[in-house]
Amino acid sequence: MPPPIDPEKQFLAAYQEAGQSVRHHSTLRATLVVLFTTLGGGTLLKYMENTKNDLLFWVGAFTLSISFLVNSYFFLQTVKYTLFQKSIWKWFNDTQAPRPILQSKRNWKDNFNSVRKDALNLLYLILIIAFILIARLTGVESLPAPNTPHHDAPAVDKD
Repeated sequence: MPPPIDPEKQFLAAYQEAGQSVRHHSTLRATLVVLFTTLGGGTLLKYMENTKNDLLFWVGAFTLSISFLVNSYFFLQTVKYTLFQKSIWKWFNDTQAPRPILQSKRNWKDNFNSVRKDALNLLYLILIIAFILIARLTGVESLPAPNTPHHDAPAVDKD
């Protein structure tokens, strides 16, 4: 039988692991959101630039939607491990507190409220919706294609 683990070492190991999980999910969130936002935004800009291809619009809108979902998911993972880390700290300082348990599943209402209450998540959602609407409502005809004369430019006689 292995010797019992010192509670302080157990606390330090759990606290460090929770902190690493917070950093891991936060880094993944930042990296993937930048990737999907860049891909979606670039696709929508290409749609707005010189094409009427609806496929580009829908791929861009879908990619931006995925970026918001990825942002929300990793935000919730970060919140989950942050709450776990706080409960570990509380348990270590007060032995009468309940033993910390990592909640694997939270109520969907709690998750929705966590995302809704975070100002950056709301701002990000508003910006994505605004960008998608601007891309869709902006007439492609209003943007001249590269290497084509403007409609109001005088015709050049080649004689």
